[in-house]
Amino acid sequence: MIDPRALKPMRAGSAAVRRLLPHRPPLLLVDAVTGFSAEPAALRAAKLVSSAEPVFAGHFPDLWIWPGVYTIEGLAQACALLGALGRAEKVLGARLPATLAALDAWSPGGAPLPEELAAVAGKAGLLAAVEVKLLRPVFAGQRLDYLVVRTHVVGPMQRFSAEAAVDGHRVASGELTVAGPLDGGGDPA
Repeated sequence: MIDPRALKPMRAGSAAVRRLLPHRPPLLLVDAVTGFSAEPAALRAAKLVSSAEPVFAGHFPDLWIWPGVYTIEGLAQACALLGALGRAEKVLGARLPATLAALDAWSPGGAPLPEELAAVAGKAGLLAAVEVKLLRPVFAGQRLDYLVVRTHVVGPMQRFSAEAAVDGHRVASGELTVAGPLDGGGDPA
């Protein structure tokens, strides 16, 4: 696994994430991107687990344990974001951080998605295989930090080493295999 400190800091807040992923609340499970690397392809992202999350109404009421499958889905969404940012960097190059900042300033009814990002946004592959161990529970009020690193690309299939942590302690770790349009053709982003 890549050292997360090796990723260059990159900020993409919730508005940019919403523009780059097809997911919507309550199943949008990434709040922000905090680091990115095109080579090796890696991404750091985060999700603040709020006590107001709708899932807590029925998942262990009054205990507020975050479902492990939501952690895994958050890791998969981080993989999709890695693909989107990899494609965007190919198109935008050094303009990527400024474009992400502009997306974060976007509001409903505001400017449309920039044309060069419209082609890379809103795509997510399908999880083909999940080999992730859940190591610790996650509770409301904690921040989940995701780290995904693309390790293999074979045609439309991509394999990622994935890890989720809370306060530096791993809560999930393993491998995800994704099939589909993460990087627009199977070659590394």
